[in-house]
Amino acid sequence: EDTPEKSYAGVFKSVLNVYTKEDMKRAIKEIYEDFLRKSKGEIAILVQEQFTKEKFGVMFGFDDKIVLEVTLNDPTGITSGKAKIKDLYIIDKENAYVYNNRNWKILFDLEIDKIREANKKIRNIIYPYDVEFVIYRGDFYLLQVRPLHKKPEFKIGVSNLYGIGVSSGRVIGRVSFSEDNKGKDKILVTDEIPFEDIEKVK
Repeated sequence: EDTPEKSYAGVFKSVLNVYTKEDMKRAIKEIYEDFLRKSKGEIAILVQEQFTKEKFGVMFGFDDKIVLEVTLNDPTGITSGKAKIKDLYIIDKENAYVYNNRNWKILFDLEIDKIREANKKIRNIIYPYDVEFVIYRGDFYLLQVRPLHKKPEFKIGVSNLYGIGVSSGRVIGRVSFSEDNKGKDKILVTDEIPFEDIEKVK
């Protein structure tokens, strides 16, 4: 649906939940008539298997990082902006940061590794890129790949860090990843520390 110069995301009609031959004929007719109302020329209509469950998302590769949004069991939730549950991930060569308002994340670490592998393959063909994907039964499927015309803008709220707290309760403060950068307003995030050494980093 795109050209090398411009993205037409959401401009042309897509039809979901097509089960029978009659449904298929009706869907093709709808798409073609919609196209004629909006454009002139010829159109190729893509027919592909529909995933209805699992993990759906969009992924952007630029500036040596991967930025993606993902949701659960909602094929159009991210692209329509109506997803009820979603995570924002920013992934670089060493780390994956997840932003949401829950205490659990949608993607497993193994799935993040598969995304990194896919990123390597995609950027050999096109970079920067804009991708729609699904993770179904642990496998990573590309639904659409196109050039990135505009860097995405995201409103980043809470970054959830997963691990075991030294003491129970909730805290607010600046996160520090260095034991040398301490203070009463800091939350120290570090590798596991032996119990007897905890006093040393307070």
